[in-house]
Amino acid sequence: MPYPEHFEVDYVETAVALAEKLQTEGDYDIFRGQTTDWPMRASFCRRSPPQRKEAEARFLEFAGFVHATPELAALRGDRFGVMAIAQNYQIPTFLVDFTSKPAVAGWFASRTVQ
Repeated sequence: MPYPEHFEVDYVETAVALAEKLQTEGDYDIFRGQTTDWPMRASFCRRSPPQRKEAEARFLEFAGFVHATPELAALRGDRFGVMAIAQNYQIPTFLVDFTSKPAVAGWFASRTVQ
C-alpha cells in the first residue's frame, strides 16, 4: 500500500470535515492529529539521549505508581496499557496514537503541547 496522501488545510474544522468525508468514502479509516509537522515517530524516539534518560525515569516512576495502586491492578503486567495511559500524562513512550474518529484527531491537532 502506498504512503497516504498528504493534506493541508487552514482550520481544524476543515480538516475534520475532510477526514470525515474520506472516511465515509472508504478511503481512510485511521487518523492522527498533531500540532507540529514532525516525523511519524513515537515521542520517546524524538528525544535526545539525555531527554530519553529523563523520560525513561518518568515512565518507570509512573509504572511503579500503577503497580502500587490497587485500583489499577488490572494494568499490572500490561506494558502497552501502562504506556497508553502514561502518554496522557505527557510521559514519552514508544507508542504512536491513532484514532478512528476524525473529531478526536482534530482535538489533538488543536491542543497546545507543553
